Amino acid sequence: MHLNWLIKLVFLLSINVCVNAQYKNCNFLCNTDFEDDTLVSSGQFGFFHQDRVSCWNTTATDNMIEIWGSGFNGVKAYSGNQFAELNANMVSTLFQNFNAALGSTVMISFAHRGRAGVDRLRVEIGPTTGPFQILGTYTANNNKWEYNTISYTLPNIGSKNYTLRFVSVSAAGGNIAIGNFLDAISIQLPQPKINVDINNATCPFSNDGGISIMSKSGAQPFRYLWAAPINSTDSTLQNIPPGKYSLNVKDFYGCALDTSIEILATHKIDTTIINKSVCKSYYWPIVDKNFEQSGIYYATLQNRFSCDSIIVLNLEVHHNDTSMITHVACDSFTWTQNNLSYSNSGKYSFILKNINSCDSIIVLDLTINKSHILTDSIQTCEKYTWPVNRKEYAQSGVYNERFVTKKGCDSVHQLLLKINQPKTYKDSARSCVNYTWPYNLKTYTQSGIYSDTLISVNGCDSIHYLDLKIYSPKQYTDTIETCENFFWKVNNKTYRESGLYTANFIDNNGCDSIYYLLLNISPRSLTQQKIVACNNYYLKATNTNYTTSTKDSVTLNNAKGCDSIILYNIEINKSYDFYDTISICNSYTWSVNGKTYSQSGNFIANYNSEKSCDSTHHLYLKINSGYAFYDSVFTDKDYTWPHNNKLYKESNIDQANFISVSNCDSIYVLYLVIVRRNAEVYVPNVFSPNYDGLNDKFTVYSNDEVKIIDRLRIYDRWGEFIFELNNFPPNNTNYGWDGTFRNKAENPGVYVYTVDWTDLDGTKRKLSGDVTLLK
Repeated sequence: MHLNWLIKLVFLLSINVCVNAQYKNCNFLCNTDFEDDTLVSSGQFGFFHQDRVSCWNTTATDNMIEIWGSGFNGVKAYSGNQFAELNANMVSTLFQNFNAALGSTVMISFAHRGRAGVDRLRVEIGPTTGPFQILGTYTANNNKWEYNTISYTLPNIGSKNYTLRFVSVSAAGGNIAIGNFLDAISIQLPQPKINVDINNATCPFSNDGGISIMSKSGAQPFRYLWAAPINSTDSTLQNIPPGKYSLNVKDFYGCALDTSIEILATHKIDTTIINKSVCKSYYWPIVDKNFEQSGIYYATLQNRFSCDSIIVLNLEVHHNDTSMITHVACDSFTWTQNNLSYSNSGKYSFILKNINSCDSIIVLDLTINKSHILTDSIQTCEKYTWPVNRKEYAQSGVYNERFVTKKGCDSVHQLLLKINQPKTYKDSARSCVNYTWPYNLKTYTQSGIYSDTLISVNGCDSIHYLDLKIYSPKQYTDTIETCENFFWKVNNKTYRESGLYTANFIDNNGCDSIYYLLLNISPRSLTQQKIVACNNYYLKATNTNYTTSTKDSVTLNNAKGCDSIILYNIEINKSYDFYDTISICNSYTWSVNGKTYSQSGNFIANYNSEKSCDSTHHLYLKINSGYAFYDSVFTDKDYTWPHNNKLYKESNIDQANFISVSNCDSIYVLYLVIVRRNAEVYVPNVFSPNYDGLNDKFTVYSNDEVKIIDRLRIYDRWGEFIFELNNFPPNNTNYGWDGTFRNKAENPGVYVYTVDWTDLDGTKRKLSGDVTLLK
């Protein structure tokens, strides 16, 4: 039974020495400034049993310790509100037991002040059972506190149970039992020290830097914790970019060092600026792009150090100028800009260069208005009055009159005049539909005898008689609506456009007769549709599922019953599947989606191809775990660990590294407790009363030299007494504190315990410390 609980709790027991002593800043002592228990208010003092003063003990037979509140009798505490007087009711020694870190160099500090005048005390240290080494005698007046510091190196071997003692030497009042105030007492380990080896990165954005840490002082093993974004516990960092990295180093006893380490870049980024001023656009061959807008553009190359070399293009794009000139001229215009003559209206251009050396286009919007020659041909009799100029002419001839048009151009009005004498003529005519008598240019539609006074060939009034016979023509009309084209049998012609068409024929009277075709042609319609799809596309119009790009068509009837053709241009783009098969240790970060996986499995990442088709990246991942095997050994002899063949003469925590069959880093961990058969009591520093069957009670464990625990007491952090158990056997989980007070579960936190027991040889012993309650 003893072996079972020792194996389960050996890790807690092996580090209990350090944890119990480790209160603030690697301080081996607890209640260092007498503030853990609120015993007196400011301006008061009192005598208290040592059980009420956490961690401290006295050799006084009445077990009383004198505590003063700050300000009592005009004396302010050095730290906090409470401090102690060395002797209460009798001459005694004030001391505290602690678990030492053998071989370590510690700093022992305390504040000392006289009461009535100059007081003296002696400081001693040594194993709890002795002998004690005198560290020195110290003197303090009553007008101020003296803060003393002593460097002391603990021996490498021997008992870890140590005692720090304060012994009264003399007091100003002559009564050695009065005087020697004490406060702020501590035993501290030094901060660990490290060596740093830095490998600077090649470039400002490259990930080839590195840091290697080697601890050169402090208690091993060391724990390294790199702050975000590193979040690593390794002593060596590789493949990291330039920057400042924060590191927290803790040794075996929890002593910490916080430092910052900077990785620099060996080479810098090159930057080259190119200034360009161009017209319309600029083709930059470095990026194989054409730019039409002014702006600043960048291209990233690699220099000879493989660092980014940034090319900056400062581009100014100027555009062509266009100006418009509007001009109106008569007959022709000579443009002085290019010395060309134009006789027709239109828009003409001429290209110059502007101040930016870009094309400056001048556009001439030219309107040419023509001069006119108007001719009046007149035959008349005897005389003629020309309305143009209101002149009267009695002789044949050619007459001219000049004028300006409304467009402002010079024009000529010409009169061709012939003066004739009147005559009498008779005409007989047969005609179809109508007849236009050339002598008077009148058109007649009915048969009859007509007369008119006309101008004779000589230009005089002449009487003409017309004996006229009019025959009526015949007309036929075909109204047709059809698609695409129509063949008309009347004239054996094919028509492809809507319209009104005629076909003439001669009737038996010799008159032209007409067939009319009123034709409406409805063309067939042709439309095109572009279809883009992924993998396949079902077209309902053709009842076809397409899996490759192609062209197809459908012929329908439109509203007029003509063919309506729809031409489909079908483009089928493919989706893609990519597969990654990975076997790796511990975890894997997939570059496809940036996620980190710590468990084996099949994973997918979806994305769109350049044709916007859904595609899938598959990851078949196998995570091979490293292994940790733990050996918990409790013995009273030297121990050789078979995994590294190393001989251990003291309790220790060690590890041995190996590579698993999956090629992953793995470790063997040894938790070793060597008990040299002294009467020792072990108390866990944490328990969890959550009724899971593990560590549900806080109890006391010991070796075979202890049979009965006289008393176990529990106090909360304000010093309130909440639990007591008397005369119970150690190593029995049925006896102990279940985390309740007055049948109510206490909150998680830190609580203080005291343990009293009697060794087999009758020696009374006491142990105190703190325990953390977890849920």
